[in-house]
Amino acid sequence: MNFILCTSFFIVSAIVFLGLQHSRKERDKIEREYWQKEYRANSTRKKSLDNLEYITIPEEILRMHPKQFDEDINGYLLDLQDLSEYKIVNLTGISNTDLKLEYGTANITILSDYDFHYTNMVTILQKLAEKLYVTRQAVSRWENGETIPNIDTLKLLSELFDVSINTLLGAPRQLKCHCCGMPLEDNNISQETDGRFNEEYCKWCYADGEYTLDYWKRYAQLGGEAGFNQFKQKLIDEFNALHVEGLAKVDHLNVLPGSYINLEYTLPNGEKVKFLDDKQSYLGNQLECVFGGERCFGIAANMDFLLVCTYEENGENPELLIYKKR
Repeated sequence: MNFILCTSFFIVSAIVFLGLQHSRKERDKIEREYWQKEYRANSTRKKSLDNLEYITIPEEILRMHPKQFDEDINGYLLDLQDLSEYKIVNLTGISNTDLKLEYGTANITILSDYDFHYTNMVTILQKLAEKLYVTRQAVSRWENGETIPNIDTLKLLSELFDVSINTLLGAPRQLKCHCCGMPLEDNNISQETDGRFNEEYCKWCYADGEYTLDYWKRYAQLGGEAGFNQFKQKLIDEFNALHVEGLAKVDHLNVLPGSYINLEYTLPNGEKVKFLDDKQSYLGNQLECVFGGERCFGIAANMDFLLVCTYEENGENPELLIYKKR
């Protein structure tokens, strides 16, 4: 019995000894390979960093309007703007030895700075997301179509990115101005006095909380869209009733900003005058002359008058034909 126990003990001891010896050899091998690799890394000459995948902070973030938010959000946005001046690279999971082997020992400090900027950017974005009640899991669910942000979050994101809620949701609706019928995009949607988008009107029909023309200030009382279309048709009929020689038949009017169509005319006495208000909007159109030629017609109207003129390309050499009170 004792013989069997002693034999078993020696066998187990031998196995353990051999295992430890193998493990020690493996450790020695790993350590030797590491130092060999480190030696090669420290001997690597400086290389170009042009092939790095540099990260650029999106322009949408840099164009945000910090003044609309609290002090913390202001700080995060300003930090991101400052960070955009630096080079940012995600080097997470890459050892210094591998970096030196790839780009040279002389670049290790620069690469560490790039990676620090990345870590700093991620930290700022995480803090910003927390302030907006947005988590990684929430964003993932939005991207997969499982949920959509709640209305309060949408309003915050809309103000933060200076885009409409419709755009944030992937533009599921084709927005049109309730006044003039113009298709709405983020660059022509009206805004309230606090900067929020008003997705019912274009910026020429409605600005800073008010309609831009007396007619549109009474838009709802005068029958809404149906009443407005009747008004446009009445103007169209009045233009056609003028029977201006060479003017094609008018069949459509657009909303036009005064600053775009307010041309300067020379009167017979040599005086130069403008008849429109740059800050107002008008119903009008541009039409080619039925007889051809380089000049075209411009028409404009509001509640009070009709205007017909001709001009050359880009509004050059304008001539007033009719300015008529309605």
